[in-house]
Amino acid sequence: MKNILSQFQLIDSNLVSIEFKVYSGVPTETSNVSIEIGRSFEDTWSNDEREATCECRVAIKSVWKNEDSSIEVCTASCVIRGVTKGVGIERAGEAERYLHANAISFLYSKARAFIELVSYSSEVGVKSLPAIVPLEMLDNNEDETKNPD
Repeated sequence: MKNILSQFQLIDSNLVSIEFKVYSGVPTETSNVSIEIGRSFEDTWSNDEREATCECRVAIKSVWKNEDSSIEVCTASCVIRGVTKGVGIERAGEAERYLHANAISFLYSKARAFIELVSYSSEVGVKSLPAIVPLEMLDNNEDETKNPD
C-alpha cells in the first residue's frame, strides 16, 4: 500500500521566542487576540516550477482580560519559524497563495500548542488561541508588511 502525502508539508520548524505572563484578577474565557504574520516569505521553486519551499515566520500576541474589570489576567506571545514544501503544484495561478496559507496554518498550530503547554502549569490554567482562516488573513494583510520580531 502506498502512502499518499499532502501536497503541502511542514519540513522544519523552530520556536524563536515565547513569553507568558500572569497578572492579577480572575481568569475568564474572554480574550483579545492579535496576530502578526511575518511577510518575509522566501519561496524557492524547482526548475520545472512544480515544487516549492517556503520559509515563513509567525508571531502571535494574545491578551486575556477579566470580563468584569477589563484588567489583564495574562498575556502570551510567541514567534515561530518554519519551512513548508509544496509538491506537484503549478507555479501559475494561486499556488503561491496556498503555499503561504499552509505555512501560516502549520506554524500557527505549533505556536498554539506551545502557548497551551506553557500556560498549563500556571495559576490561570490552560489558555488556548482561537482557530484562524489563513487565506482570509493573507487577503486582509496583502498590502501590509509586518516584521514579527
